[in-house]
Amino acid sequence: MTPEERLAQDAITKAQTTTRRARRTRDAGTDAACPRCGYRNPVGLVLTEQHHPVGQNHEPGLTFPVCRNCHAELHEELRAAGIDLRKDASCRNTLVIVLRALAVFLKELAAMLLMWAQRVQDELCDAADQRVTA
Repeated sequence: MTPEERLAQDAITKAQTTTRRARRTRDAGTDAACPRCGYRNPVGLVLTEQHHPVGQNHEPGLTFPVCRNCHAELHEELRAAGIDLRKDASCRNTLVIVLRALAVFLKELAAMLLMWAQRVQDELCDAADQRVTA
């Protein structure tokens, strides 16, 4: 490839990158964030995934969006708790799996709620501090 061809290719690549980032920002929104970790980069958030807290085989409609890293961490928590998300023919085994998975999910949800409450409190305190100093 000649230097001129290389410069032309670089310009095309930069234009494609700019267009892709603008599209991802538009699609994710300016205030988008992973509800679990708070990650806010819209370029990365385009890679959000739907987590099935009790497993897609057990309840496909129960989902919530998280970034890819959080999705991997959530599945690792399920594995660490010994929860097998594969379909089981036994109704009793399926019920045990779902109850255990729900326990892991509710523990995670409680941690998320505490984190959100702290964020709201911090924002309220910051706003109050700004009013005092104004």
